[in-house]
Amino acid sequence: MRWWSLVLLVACGSSEPVDPTPRPDADVLRFDASMLNPTPDAGGRIPLDGGTESDAGPETPRWMCNLGRPGTTLGGVVTSYPNIEVRSEPRFRARAVGYSVKRDSRGPLLLVLLEIENVTSESYCGLIPESYLDDVELVGLVETPAHFQTDFTSTVTSDCLPPGGRGIYDAVARGVDLIDLEEGRLLTFRSRSELNAPSVLAAPPRLNVATTRLDDGWAVAGTLTPVQTIRNYGLRVYARDARGIPYARLLAYPGELGNLYAGTPYDVQSETTLCEPASFDAYQSWIDDSRRALSTARPQPHRAALEELRRRRQALIDPL
Repeated sequence: MRWWSLVLLVACGSSEPVDPTPRPDADVLRFDASMLNPTPDAGGRIPLDGGTESDAGPETPRWMCNLGRPGTTLGGVVTSYPNIEVRSEPRFRARAVGYSVKRDSRGPLLLVLLEIENVTSESYCGLIPESYLDDVELVGLVETPAHFQTDFTSTVTSDCLPPGGRGIYDAVARGVDLIDLEEGRLLTFRSRSELNAPSVLAAPPRLNVATTRLDDGWAVAGTLTPVQTIRNYGLRVYARDARGIPYARLLAYPGELGNLYAGTPYDVQSETTLCEPASFDAYQSWIDDSRRALSTARPQPHRAALEELRRRRQALIDPL
């Protein structure tokens, strides 16, 4: 089952909540703040307020993640590894891409976060990506602003890219390590989709969040207020560095997927990242059972393919 999702673009400079303002060029919201552009240290980190990593207590410096080397590809894509060319199909323009590797009991896990933009005059929903880093298959989905699809029973969100719309391709692969990124040459992206599937932009819960410093790192926290009673709410945050490169995925599930009631504010706090984001995108997801009577059910083979992709991605992410 697919949830509805809405994306917010946020620039961070304070742990106090700030008010969203509409972006004129896409169905997203942006929290405006000044962006920092410092130089990373040899480890790819940026001290924002002096000091060293060994400082303790309230004087511990804030670190901003700046993974890899600053640069752009020949195609103008802002990236942490400019040695890796990014090649996407003509419908979509790649804008920024971040690569990171973490390790668990199964070995290295590569996370690729690629921002894409629909540069056509058509709308596309339910994207099913096909993507490779050199000869390694990536498994992932595209997160976009939330839409209702109106040609079948729609109690859950659909990911749709209208003309000019942007989304994050969130993909993983096992067995890819940092040395593979240093030696990488080509990232390819293409996608199947439902062309011009009837859809309308969903009315999201009101989200008022900002970066917050916690004992174990930086989180995105604040409140959300549903405009109608919903369930299965989730928040997916993509943290960006000072260059706008997405580098971390942070999740939150306030209400533990239970009912959230219209007009009631709820606290929300994401997972943490060790480095302070310069900005972030926040995608909301939920289910609204009140819409069930608004549409007529039909078979959904495309939805089944999306769910299989979601299952494969999660199977790669989960450690043994």
